[in-house]
Amino acid sequence: MKKTVMHIDEFEGQCGYSYKHEPFCNGGHNCRHPEAAKENVNGEEVGYCYAFSCPLAPCADEEDFKDAGEDPEQYEEDMYVVLYDDENKEEKTE
Repeated sequence: MKKTVMHIDEFEGQCGYSYKHEPFCNGGHNCRHPEAAKENVNGEEVGYCYAFSCPLAPCADEEDFKDAGEDPEQYEEDMYVVLYDDENKEEKTE
């Protein structure tokens, strides 16, 4: 499988669970995924989007950065997630 790393802000912009609406937590980076980490905001449990707690993609470490062919100097802890792409996956043609 091919490994890719993506900045959490870029991933969030493509994620269907991400939303920006009050009540805000984590600077407005909210998450509707049922397994998202949550915090109490004005008496309401609100899911938040962080790389270290994403239920869809694991947080990247320096090894992931190297494995994906990225410049390790660009690595920032807790700011990237790992995505896997199965290169052997057959595409459906109809």
